[in-house]
Amino acid sequence: PEAFEPARWYADSGSTTDRLAELDQEIDRLRGADFASLARTDSFRLTLHEEVEAHAFDHPVGTSVAFADLLDRTLKSELSRELVKAGYIDRNFSLYSAQFYGHFAGVDVATFLVQNVYPNTMDVHYGFESSAAIQNLLDESPTGFTRTVAALNIAIVDELLATDDSRIEDILDLLLRPSGGEPRRFLRAFLNADKSPERLVAALAHRGWEDVLQYVVSNDGVPGDRRVTYVDAALRALNDTANYRLDTAVCEFIVEHYAAMAAFTEQQGRQSATVLAERIDAAGVVIPELGPVASPLCQELARRRGYALTAPNLRIALDMPHTISLDVVRANEDVYAYCREKPTEYLRAVVDDEATPHAILEESTLVAVVNDRPDAWDEQVLADVLASASPESRLTDLEDVPEETWRALATARLFRPSLHNVSAYHQSVGTIDQPVADLLAEAAVIEIGDEDDETREAIAVAILNARHTIASPQERVQLATSLELEHPIDPSSITPEPGDLLGLLLEHQLVEDAREAFLQFRPAGWPAIEHGIAASSSFPEWCDAEIAAGFIPQLLASQHVPDTLRTTIVNDLETFIPDNDAAALQAVAEYALKTRRHLPVAQLHRVASATQDRRTVVSLLALSRASAPEIVDVLGRLPEPYSFFATRAKTEFDVPDDDDHRQILSDLRQAGIVRSHRKRPTSPRLVVKLPS
Repeated sequence: PEAFEPARWYADSGSTTDRLAELDQEIDRLRGADFASLARTDSFRLTLHEEVEAHAFDHPVGTSVAFADLLDRTLKSELSRELVKAGYIDRNFSLYSAQFYGHFAGVDVATFLVQNVYPNTMDVHYGFESSAAIQNLLDESPTGFTRTVAALNIAIVDELLATDDSRIEDILDLLLRPSGGEPRRFLRAFLNADKSPERLVAALAHRGWEDVLQYVVSNDGVPGDRRVTYVDAALRALNDTANYRLDTAVCEFIVEHYAAMAAFTEQQGRQSATVLAERIDAAGVVIPELGPVASPLCQELARRRGYALTAPNLRIALDMPHTISLDVVRANEDVYAYCREKPTEYLRAVVDDEATPHAILEESTLVAVVNDRPDAWDEQVLADVLASASPESRLTDLEDVPEETWRALATARLFRPSLHNVSAYHQSVGTIDQPVADLLAEAAVIEIGDEDDETREAIAVAILNARHTIASPQERVQLATSLELEHPIDPSSITPEPGDLLGLLLEHQLVEDAREAFLQFRPAGWPAIEHGIAASSSFPEWCDAEIAAGFIPQLLASQHVPDTLRTTIVNDLETFIPDNDAAALQAVAEYALKTRRHLPVAQLHRVASATQDRRTVVSLLALSRASAPEIVDVLGRLPEPYSFFATRAKTEFDVPDDDDHRQILSDLRQAGIVRSHRKRPTSPRLVVKLPS
C-alpha cells in the first residue's frame, strides 16, 4: 500500500540536478584526461560486455577493467608502456605521426586539437585560417567531439549551423545543460559575434529551450540592438511540444516590437502560425493592431482573441465589412464570442467607429444577443449593450427573451408598446414600474391586437392607477383610451387622486357618468370632484347629500355647478346640511345674500347659532319677511349686544348704523319691542333703547 503514497513516486529534483552536474564534470574531466593520468587512476573503469573482449583480457563478461589494464593488454613492449606512463606518448601521438605520413590537416587544426580538443578546453574565439579547416577538424577529432566544451567555438558552431550539420544537436544539448557555466559564456559570446547568431537562437528555440525568449529579452549579455532579431528568430522556430516561458518582460517586448518581426509580418505556414499563436495566447499577449500581421497568423490570432478589440482590428478579423455591428459580428463565431466576453471594449470600439452608429441594428440580432449573453454580464453591462442598440431593433414579442431582461429592455425602450408585451410585462413585474411607464409615455398609445376586453381593461386600470410612475393624468387617460375598451371601467377599481383625473375619465367615457364615480373620488377632495362636475352632463340630477357632504361651500361658489343645483341645496338645507356645519351654513348665508334669496326662519336660526355672524344674519333678517318675534328669536342666538333683544339684560346699547339695522329696528319699534333708536353724534352707531 505504500506504493500509493505520491511522495514515493517523485525524485528530489534538487538532488537529481546536483548529481547530473557532478556527472557532467566527471565526463568533462575524462574527456580531457591524458594517457599518463588515466594510467595512474583506478576510478574510471570499462565494463566488458562482449565475450571477445572478455576473452582477450582473460576475464568473464561483466568484469570492469581500468585504463592500466587496457595499456598492459594493448602494448606488448615494456618500454612503450613506460613511455605512456611517463607522458612521452600521449593522445596526440597520431597527430605527430601524421606529419610524417602525409595526413597533416593544417597547423591551425593541429594546434586546436592539441590545445583544446584533446584536453577538452573551450576557446570561443579561436580562429581557423586554412581552407576547409573546420571540416578537417571534424574529421580528425575523436568521436563525440561535438558533445564536448572544446566544440564551443564560434567558427565551429557557425559552420555546423550554416551547413545544417546534424552534429549541431550535440552543441544544442551542451548549451542547454542546467549546470553549464562554460556553455552559457559561449552563448553570450556567440550572440555578440558578427556571424549569424539568430540561427543559433532559432535552433535553441526549436530544440525546446523553454527560457530562450526570456534570455534574449532580459539577459544583460545580449546586445540591445539585436534583441528584436533574436526574438523574431526564436518565435519563428518554436515547436509545438515545448513549454516556453513568456514572462511579463517578454510579453511587453513582443507587443512593442511585433510589427518589426518577420514572424508576424511575413506569411508563414499554417503550422508555424498555429504554434506561435498558441504560445503568445497562452502568455496573454494581446496584439494592439492586426494591420501589420500577415495571414495565416492573423487568422489564428483572430480565432484565439489575441488582439485588442478596436474597430480596425474587428474589420480585419471580420474580413473588412462596412460596419462592426453585432449583426455583422454574429457571422463569425470566434469574434462574436470575443465581443460577448469583453462587451465594454466592444462598445468602446463602436463609439469610436463613425461607420457604426449602433451596436445592434436588427431585431433578430437583439434577440440573439440577449439570449446569448454570458453569465458574467451584470445589469450595467446589459444596460450598456441595450443602450447602444438601434430603435429599429426593438422586439415585437417580449417573450422571445428571458424575463429577467425585460426591465432592462423597457429602460432602453427596446420592445414595442403592444398590449401583448405590456400585459406580459405587467404580469411578470406586478406593476407599471418606471421603465415601462417611460416607454409607454414616449409611445403615447398602446398597440392592440386580438386581446379580449378583460385584458384591455386590466391594463387600462393598471395604467390609470400608475400615478407614481406616470405623473400626468392626461398621459394615463390617453394610453387607456388607446386600448379601445368595449365597456366603461368600474370606478371602484380606480384609485382616486386630486386633480383632473375624474374629469378626464368622464370626458373620454372611460367610466360611466354616474353617482358611483363621484362617490369613489370624494376622498380625493374638491378639485377632483369639481373637474368631474365640469365634465359631467348629469351631475345635478343625482347629486345628493352624500356626495355634497363637506363640499357645500365649494358647490355654491363653483362656476361649474349649475344654478339649479345651488337652488336645490339652499331650498333643502335640512337634507344637504343635516348638522350645524358652520362653514356650510356660512356659505349658504352668503349665497342667499348674493342671490337675494329668502331663507326660512328655521334656517336663519341655524345660521345664527352656527356662524355667530352678526352682520350676515342681520342682512338676512332685513331681506326676509320674518315677524318681530321671529326677528327677536333669531337675534337672541347672536352674541351681545344682539342677544339683549331677547334677554333684555341691557335696555340701552348701540349697533352699527346701516340700512339693514335701521330696517330691523323700525320693524321692532313698530311692534313695541324697541322704544327708540337714534344716531350717536360722535360715531356711525345707532343707540337702541328698549322699553323698561
